[in-house]
Amino acid sequence: ERAYHAAAEKGTPHLIGLEPHSVLPLSIVAFGKYFFYTESTPACVRDARALATPAIFVVPFLRQLWTWLGMEAIDRKSMLSVLRAGRTALIIPGGVAECLEMRRGVETVYLRKRFGFVKLAIQTGASLMPAFAFGQSETYSYVRLGPPLCSEKTVSRIAAVIRLAPMAFWGRGGSFVPRRVHMKIVVGRPVETTKEENPSNERVAAKLAEFIDEMVRLHETHKERYGYGGQRLVVL
Repeated sequence: ERAYHAAAEKGTPHLIGLEPHSVLPLSIVAFGKYFFYTESTPACVRDARALATPAIFVVPFLRQLWTWLGMEAIDRKSMLSVLRAGRTALIIPGGVAECLEMRRGVETVYLRKRFGFVKLAIQTGASLMPAFAFGQSETYSYVRLGPPLCSEKTVSRIAAVIRLAPMAFWGRGGSFVPRRVHMKIVVGRPVETTKEENPSNERVAAKLAEFIDEMVRLHETHKERYGYGGQRLVVL
């Protein structure tokens, strides 16, 4: 954390990739010190921004909550604006696609085809920082649309259109209030990049592979410590 603060105070942009998404990515809120701050909080932290799917900003209550937490709709323009200003952006790169793969005892992160955020990091010279939230998937119960009502392919098409996972979910007492869970977030070693406006596909793929390797290392290193020894991580 001290190393991050030192680099960010010098104007080095950072792109934090936080996983998993699960039903609702409340782990963004658990990154509280990056959004709730006092006068003593470093400027680089106060200027950090979390970026979320635009679809969430049309849902009543969630729109107000996400905006109050300092989040903005994710798109290429907003990410470039934050990173080119030497600030920190926080995203969940796997996104809604991960909701369609959720299973008990397994954390699935959808990363192997997520080249876009890595390319933006290289284009701005940003450091890529993997982060993983243990406990994230226990905040809500859910029922997901799928067989036998309709095929997984149909569900994927619906999710692509509405940019949200077609599911019903509930928390404490059957409400939308999440269950009280001890959420533990671990942050890995940064994947450094050298600024290049038009990086090759091979270079982008290599940096993504480094990011995935560090995400897997994070999970495997800390899962026993936080009570998730039997949990399996699947990277798609």
